[in-house]
Amino acid sequence: MEGLRFHLDEGGASIEESISSAFVLAGRLTGEEIGPAWLDSPHARFVILRPR
Repeated sequence: MEGLRFHLDEGGASIEESISSAFVLAGRLTGEEIGPAWLDSPHARFVILRPR
């Protein structure tokens, strides 16, 4: 979380900084940079259904 800004209280980060920080954090966790090219590319998803 070094260098990331999520504080939305008085004197904290703006909403834009928080969103940007969230994308950076997701990239650090997954090893994939989350940016325009990643957002525009197709991705697989898996739906896990809960048993009834």
